[in-house]
Amino acid sequence: MLGRKNAQVSLFDIASIAPGFTLPPDSIYERMRQLGSRLVKDEHFAAYYSPIGRPSVPLALLSKVLLLM
Repeated sequence: MLGRKNAQVSLFDIASIAPGFTLPPDSIYERMRQLGSRLVKDEHFAAYYSPIGRPSVPLALLSKVLLLM
């Protein structure tokens, strides 16, 4: 079953730890933040999952992590 990213803010979200923090515009992490959601979407991986069962970690999220490694 394809898991979905939870939009709820977590305890370790940067906005809750350091309000007003922004990444430098020329940072690779800022570029990934801007483009990551448009390049890799959960819908691209939906065909690989069964509609029943336990939700998995979203492959779109794992793909973004692999790109950063």
